[in-house]
Amino acid sequence: MPLTSHDLRILQLAAQDAQGRLGFCITEEGALALMGTGASTPMPAEEAFPKLEEMGLLRRDVRRSYVLTPSGWEAVRGLV
Repeated sequence: MPLTSHDLRILQLAAQDAQGRLGFCITEEGALALMGTGASTPMPAEEAFPKLEEMGLLRRDVRRSYVLTPSGWEAVRGLV
């Protein structure tokens, strides 16, 4: 399954955190949106979280966040 530019952006945002953590919120429409991206409005997560989780690059954490897995860290290192 190829990664889209949106998927890659999400991985890069997670890598900006020392723990590889990326928080999310649930919008009024019931969709997931990324928190803490520096934008005035949350960035839509679209279908990236389930896809990245299925690929083993992110895992869901207990605190409304996703965390990079070791494979996720390797994927981000390969982008640089």
